[in-house]
Amino acid sequence: MDKAKIEKEIYDANNKDKIDENNVPMPDAAGLMQAKVIFETKCFVCHGKSGEGGVGPNLTDNYWLHKGSLNDIYKSIDYGYPDKGMQSWSTEYSPKVISYLASYVKSLHGTNPPNAKAPQGDLYVDSSSPSFAADSSGSGKGDTSKLKK
Repeated sequence: MDKAKIEKEIYDANNKDKIDENNVPMPDAAGLMQAKVIFETKCFVCHGKSGEGGVGPNLTDNYWLHKGSLNDIYKSIDYGYPDKGMQSWSTEYSPKVISYLASYVKSLHGTNPPNAKAPQGDLYVDSSSPSFAADSSGSGKGDTSKLKK
């Protein structure tokens, strides 16, 4: 066990650029553009061209079925939730491209597209965000009763 632990530490030290659900880097503009193209050709079928939702949930509001951090979004894209109709995209896209997609989805937050689907899931507020969150209607009246502590 000790030998395996040491080998893992050496491996991790030599693979600092490893991307997974615990380490999602922010992409450059080219990475976001690549993700937008993928989103508009693959993801829109369920989530709408602007992330407004359809068969899948609205990706622009403060409510998430599986939490809404960048790492959580990466995990949803990577592993999927087949029981809810979300396939795993890990066989089609590399971890780097999945990180681009997760960042693109995160960038859709608060865009308030027309015909947005009603909120689903739980209110999610990033720990780096202020404690006041606007609802998905864009009214600016936040529901602070469900804020994560």
